[in-house]
Amino acid sequence: LIQKQKVLGINASVSAFHDYSVFQVDGKCREGQTPEQVRDLFTAEMEKVKKGDFPDWLVDAAVKYLKLQDIKKVESNQGRAFTMLDAFITEQKWAEINTKYDRMSKITKKELVDFVSKNFGGNYVAIFKRQGEAKDIAKVDKPKITPIPLNKTDKSSFKAEFDELKSAQLEPKFIDFKTDMKTGKLKNGVAFDYIKNPDNPTFQLYYTVDMGSANDKVLPIAIKLLPYLGTSKYTPEQLQQEMFKLGVSFDVFAGEDRTYVMLRGLEESFEKGTDLFEHILANAKPDQKVLEGVIDDILKERDDAAKDKTQLRRALNAYGKFGPKSPFTNVLNTKELKALKAKDLTQKIKELTSFKHNVFYYGTKTEPAANAILSKNHTAEGKKAVPKATEFTQQPTDQPQVFVVNFADMPQAEVAMIAKDGKFDPKVAAEAALYNEYFGGDM
Repeated sequence: LIQKQKVLGINASVSAFHDYSVFQVDGKCREGQTPEQVRDLFTAEMEKVKKGDFPDWLVDAAVKYLKLQDIKKVESNQGRAFTMLDAFITEQKWAEINTKYDRMSKITKKELVDFVSKNFGGNYVAIFKRQGEAKDIAKVDKPKITPIPLNKTDKSSFKAEFDELKSAQLEPKFIDFKTDMKTGKLKNGVAFDYIKNPDNPTFQLYYTVDMGSANDKVLPIAIKLLPYLGTSKYTPEQLQQEMFKLGVSFDVFAGEDRTYVMLRGLEESFEKGTDLFEHILANAKPDQKVLEGVIDDILKERDDAAKDKTQLRRALNAYGKFGPKSPFTNVLNTKELKALKAKDLTQKIKELTSFKHNVFYYGTKTEPAANAILSKNHTAEGKKAVPKATEFTQQPTDQPQVFVVNFADMPQAEVAMIAKDGKFDPKVAAEAALYNEYFGGDM
């Protein structure tokens, strides 16, 4: 639905609980689209699953995708802790957790179709968020809360044993960029940074260009267009399917002064994934209709942002710092957007790595092995100088000024104070972090 630009956004997720579980879909409407239409688009996709109207390989690819998500989740202490907590709450043995994907990989297409046909009928609740004031909200009386007396003195045997455990003081390990990261060059001379992944069989690959919206206002639009494009060899849908089969995904992001082109996924797919990744960047095929859809989405997002107090707060903050000319306002207007040509934007994509850039790899391969694969697939030399960036001047705050935005019928008042101070000084960074935490954080 997203690839074909039928919705502004959609996401499906599962919350597994001890008794009942929830399958939830969140969707965003495009301009002129109703929430009911988004719901009907999704239910139509579910009907395809019930009929088995999807390729056989999709089940295996979905298992691979879920396994990758779990691998990324348990990279953090919080992710590991919550995985154990969920297992405890749902009364699953740890052996069952560890073999979950072995069992999942044995599920056949027919079993999946039968499961969805049995469990996904009309048994759902649709919740729509509309603009305006709801007149028919059912009010529910607040139930009486029964106080629970707490036993603050007795200890369980587990708590007593836990209290006796001794923990060694953690010793911080400070990163040394000269030893913890290897820096070299690819065969074509492009700077190459390497860090070994000691934890799991996944990789991350970044192409970083020191150029963003401050250098070229059109670049973020070109970057936003890329996921919807096909190439001379693949349709847009086929490209997404090939990525999904491999267990890899790519993402692109253009900030104010830097652009990232990222590929992530299972290490076993690194070479094939990189080859496909380079094919996309070099052979993106222009599509004016797709561009028009992206522009419509941008205008809808801007219209939504004008009704969002968080976005208005960001805009006012930028105005207070920079005045009317700021990074926030450094965007193409509606007329400029609608004048864009798809062929010009795809050319920007193809030329991106012709500018000076850096390649970064984090994975399980050795540095020579990763370098060899990238030297083979990434042939762009990246010698062009980036365009000069637009500079934005921070306004002086030597005199008090007050800016007010009257936001519809919002009952609250939000107040922010900003002041221009000295330049960043790493010598006081620790004290500044402590001050911010004490006065504005959990303390």
